[in-house]
Amino acid sequence: MKKIFVTYFEPFGGRDTNASKEVVSLLNDYQIFELPVSWEKVPSIIDKLLNDKPDYLFLIGEAGSYKEITIEKIAHNITHGIDNYKISKDNERIIENAPNELITALDLSNIPYKISEDAGKYLCNFSYYLALSKAINTKVLFIHLPYINENVNLLKEQLLDIIKTLSK
Repeated sequence: MKKIFVTYFEPFGGRDTNASKEVVSLLNDYQIFELPVSWEKVPSIIDKLLNDKPDYLFLIGEAGSYKEITIEKIAHNITHGIDNYKISKDNERIIENAPNELITALDLSNIPYKISEDAGKYLCNFSYYLALSKAINTKVLFIHLPYINENVNLLKEQLLDIIKTLSK
């Protein structure tokens, strides 16, 4: 049986909820983990998750400007923004002397969802870049969800479809 980990982010920006938490909390068949919105705390959590050697690590976040589930193909070696602990990054590299971009090893060619090549500069991209840079035998993917202004169950079913399709 494949070991599949799915993460979500705690709420950020003073909000009470996060779409990734709302949707991922509905999943039953996977090991679920919360990521803090923290530049300092995320690296050790990513390390811990990868040390458990999952076959797949699906990182889920929220992108308020998105209107649909969006699969992130590429993580960029850059950070920007203020986290929940008031720590600020201003277009800093995640890992010095490392590639500007890392691409998921998963084949996304037959996925009927929007594919993006820009995971942003905030903690979604940060966690994705770290996971891709450190994963050895784990396949990693980041998926952005829109704000929950539509059916939560539909987003859950779409997310399940992506996870099941890619982890076959």
